[in-house]
Amino acid sequence: MILNVERNPKDSLYYIGAILLEILQNNKEGLYVDELIKKAKDRKINISFFYYALDWLFIISKIEIKNERICRI
Repeated sequence: MILNVERNPKDSLYYIGAILLEILQNNKEGLYVDELIKKAKDRKINISFFYYALDWLFIISKIEIKNERICRI
């Protein structure tokens, strides 16, 4: 799923993770999950892949949670 040659590249966690990191880069104080979903909505990201990407970014220490907000490290 991180890289899947049988799917559209836009469904890869690398691509979706990059989108989420880009959004978070412009919001220094972080965003609530629902705010992040709204900002990513125009990119037409499948909600399941959205959450997988958040999990992946957390596991690799690219994001953290502070005061219920998702912040880029």
